[in-house]
Amino acid sequence: MWTESSLSWPGSANDIQARAASVIDQVGADHGEARLSALEGDAAFGRLPLSHNAQALLNLRSELDHLLSQGQVLTVTPYQFQVGEDSDSGDVLDADAATQRLAEKLTDYADLHRPAGRLHAIVVMLTGPTRKQFAEQLQRVTSVIPLPEWCQAQRQTESLLAAEHEKLRKPAAIVQPRFKPVAPLSTKPFVDMNAALGTHIATLESLASDRVNIIGKLRQLAEKRQATLQTVSDTLQTIQTMDAQVWSVALTGELASLSHQLAEMSPPNYHRYAVASLILSVSPMPFFEELLCSP
Repeated sequence: MWTESSLSWPGSANDIQARAASVIDQVGADHGEARLSALEGDAAFGRLPLSHNAQALLNLRSELDHLLSQGQVLTVTPYQFQVGEDSDSGDVLDADAATQRLAEKLTDYADLHRPAGRLHAIVVMLTGPTRKQFAEQLQRVTSVIPLPEWCQAQRQTESLLAAEHEKLRKPAAIVQPRFKPVAPLSTKPFVDMNAALGTHIATLESLASDRVNIIGKLRQLAEKRQATLQTVSDTLQTIQTMDAQVWSVALTGELASLSHQLAEMSPPNYHRYAVASLILSVSPMPFFEELLCSP
């Protein structure tokens, strides 16, 4: 039977707050700042020998930032309106048509975001003779360079493959409303309470950490740093291992020149499925050139 209830603050939350406050309300009474000031003279640690070597390499940050290029990416896929062609097996776009459309777009004066001046360009293309092979190659390439339109083309291609496989199966209709995935039950009062009590509990955790002395904490920090560096090293090693191939070419020139160069390029093959992107920037793109244009 339905019962009309008035909203009331949960006793379980109030109990957590009361127990945390029994310690939190005393924070500051132990004169922590004065104790730290008295010990400041004992914390005279010298610099590590590696500190000088690290300082000499601080310019690597600016070199890394320099690899981040500003530019525009123009992409054509079989599933774009007025780009791909209809066929009995679905939308298709061959390599030659993809290149020609990119060349035509460079002379589209109606596009207000069309760049101007001398540009550096990288044309990258992926093709497949069948939809299945096209999807497999897209999956390998997008795991390295997740261009949004390429990822969308991958999802669309995989969706079409799934539809072909399941077109004879009629699933049962779902009764509304639908179940959503399991997630934290976050309502307005719970979010605010969780943030406030979370701060109390974090303070308790910080106070309780005194069970480990300062040398032990530094040892834990060193171990954590070593584990983090190992994880980063493993991640970089994984990133450098790539199992994907694309067609690419690097060009430079004004838009008219780039359009002409694209239009004169012979297609790498005549596969029925292709996706191609034109990456444009006013500055050189060393990272993308080395990533995409190396033989």
